Amino acid sequence: MDSRRRLLTAMHDLLGQNSIEKITVKQLLETADVSRGTFYTYFPDKYALMNSYFRDAVYQHMQGAVSDPWVTILEKGGLFLKANQAYFTEAMKSNGQNSFLEFWVDDSLKNVRYGLLLRSGKQRLSELDEQRIQFFVAGYTQLTRNWIVSGMVEDPVQLAETIYDLMPAELKRYLW
Repeated sequence: MDSRRRLLTAMHDLLGQNSIEKITVKQLLETADVSRGTFYTYFPDKYALMNSYFRDAVYQHMQGAVSDPWVTILEKGGLFLKANQAYFTEAMKSNGQNSFLEFWVDDSLKNVRYGLLLRSGKQRLSELDEQRIQFFVAGYTQLTRNWIVSGMVEDPVQLAETIYDLMPAELKRYLW
């Protein structure tokens, strides 16, 4: 396993047991068995590592889903979050400029924009499309955040269906 992958795995393991604020770079180095220089070659700080784990893990989990209906993509995402409940419960506790929620909203905006452009065949998004995307992402990330911090009691497939039902109709038209 390469150094970057060992750091990602170390973050996953440590964040499943501790809050991000309590995890130190030293702990990450020891768990991953890498040097401080190696850590900073890949990540500017532990928050970037936390967010990179999410991006990489979701990418792997969603491989091949780009043409799936969006309700299916949302279901796969919910099942992934549930399977990694300890990690995401702790990640949601991070606050401030480097918070996981801030990163996730930004990443989700990019992904939904990309999905809409890809599936609609449009070259550019209209201002109204952009507003719809912002509205949808704000809503679904907040609903999902609430689900995570309340213990993920609701079935993730049901949550995905609720989110899909609340998606603006004009987005649904292109995102199925």
